[in-house]
Amino acid sequence: MKRQILLFITILWALCITDLCAQNSPAFRYQAVAREADGTILNEQTLGVKFEIINLTSSEIVYSETHQVETSELGIFVASLGLGDAQVGSFSELTWSTENYALQLHLDLDGGTNYQSIGEPSPILSVPYALYSDTANTALDDSDKDPVNELQSIIVDGLQIGISNDPNNVELIDLSENITNNIDVNDADADPENEIQSLSKEGSQIILSNGGSVVDEVNDADSDSENEIQNLSKEGNQIILSNGGSVVDEVNDADSDSENEIQNLSKEGNQIILSNGGSVVDDVNDADSDPANEIQSLELDGSQLSLKDLNGNIQSTVNLPSTSGEGDGDNDPNNELQTWDNLPGIPPDIKDGDEVDDADADPSNELQSLIVDGLEIGLTNDPNNTQLIDLSENIINNININDADSDP
Repeated sequence: MKRQILLFITILWALCITDLCAQNSPAFRYQAVAREADGTILNEQTLGVKFEIINLTSSEIVYSETHQVETSELGIFVASLGLGDAQVGSFSELTWSTENYALQLHLDLDGGTNYQSIGEPSPILSVPYALYSDTANTALDDSDKDPVNELQSIIVDGLQIGISNDPNNVELIDLSENITNNIDVNDADADPENEIQSLSKEGSQIILSNGGSVVDEVNDADSDSENEIQNLSKEGNQIILSNGGSVVDEVNDADSDSENEIQNLSKEGNQIILSNGGSVVDDVNDADSDPANEIQSLELDGSQLSLKDLNGNIQSTVNLPSTSGEGDGDNDPNNELQTWDNLPGIPPDIKDGDEVDDADADPSNELQSLIVDGLEIGLTNDPNNTQLIDLSENIINNININDADSDP
């Protein structure tokens, strides 16, 4: 069965490679990332690659060559088209100035010659035809209609990151020190493993490889982890362990009915009665069957506090002492409120307002949002136009800090 291959292709056409130009060997570079159909990167593998250049007018294969390439840790492989083992035609005899060509890629994932076609032939656009410009004696000008041929890629290698349109010629910036310093882990050295120790046991002594030990005072006297397990059973009123030992259950129910001791509670007059016998007298006599007629309410009118029944009838009143000269001393609940201007203790330099001048009237136009999507992160003031950076592989693969204990 043929393996399904999903090839994410980044093609880098070069006018000529520096050391190739010196030898007058025209070639252009082809670069791609190889993945399985499920997205798995084909990293650090040998691939058999076959290129075919097809004349779009005649549909004829005018040139083909083969390569054996190695994929990188990220699944990237690079081949110089024009420098492989020619199978059909001559690369130097291709007439770039007058013909239109397409490129067909074939791969053998086992590194042999059992090639499988990848996709459809792809037209070779303007950039490879610069091989013909070697005879034109005209300066290279970017005045073209291709809006993407200046785009670059972010290259990530562990905790190193860089930007380039040539992954083989990129200056990487090491972020490890920044990440380590900002996780507030200070290990006092650059070795993430020198705290790791091995645990061993000699007799009853548990030992750490870098020093320190403790005595295991549990002596099981054998290597059987289950021979102390026992079963519990009951015979009559005796509870028994299978390997010996028992206790007498002195609760004697005299029958096997788990419910015949359950009783009902009832009340007749002021007598509370259990259904199987026994009663008690309720000495609280309410003299009626109304559970709410003792409820009263309080009402304050000026300085007079009244107690009323449920019908609103006054049961009793109390005249409260006058508050003249004490407490609030008036009936105005708001005259103690203060404003910012008359509040004591406000520094004079901020009493008339905040003197920070933002140079505009918009209090929020400098704010940005932190956008987090899983392990992707970005910063923007427009959530609909954000370039996210994926940190998952870096964080998972490279923060290899193992402190060998559970104390953070």
